[in-house]
Amino acid sequence: MICSKSEVFLLPIIDYDLMMRTEDKRVVKTKKAIFRALLSLLSSTPITDITITDICRTAMINRKTFYCHYNTVFLAFLDMENLIIQGIIAELKKRQIIFSSDFQASRFIRCTHDLIQDAPEDFRTLYPYFRNGAFIRNFGIALGKEVSWYVRSKPEGKDVENFIFSYVFSITGLLVSYFDWIDSEYPVPLEHLEATVDKAFSLPLQNSLKA
Repeated sequence: MICSKSEVFLLPIIDYDLMMRTEDKRVVKTKKAIFRALLSLLSSTPITDITITDICRTAMINRKTFYCHYNTVFLAFLDMENLIIQGIIAELKKRQIIFSSDFQASRFIRCTHDLIQDAPEDFRTLYPYFRNGAFIRNFGIALGKEVSWYVRSKPEGKDVENFIFSYVFSITGLLVSYFDWIDSEYPVPLEHLEATVDKAFSLPLQNSLKA
């Protein structure tokens, strides 16, 4: 899919399908405008310094329209973050990377890297917020809910608690490892990182999930 820059906003990551299923088309259009404005402002301004007036001016909407959806700038950011998290999980499910007893850590790393490379400028803007503990914690919570639903829907018996914690701890740990790799300015090739995480994560997790 080829899109103009004005239409691209973390397109492979954010779960626009979820928005379309749960909200009116006009709401989706407005939220997209708010998110694009927020992203544009975050490229040069910390979120604590961004005002509702800034977003409205950049998104070309009035304050009443903004308040129909959010009470604060931070709530708009949290909604955007949640849709990004849901988009990442949707992509992991699409690629059949999670919810499998044959989990490969390297495939999670590669998927994360691919999503980032599809929108590198946007990722650089949001990276300080992705890197903090709140994003990783929220990602882990959302993933845990998905895994819980998945494992409870399976007819075969599993140690549900062990299954959920094994996935959540491993994948959030992998995300931290990937971010550490970025912070270290890519000290080794991506392929080396993939091989390393497979040794550290894949076999122990597979054994845990098959137990």
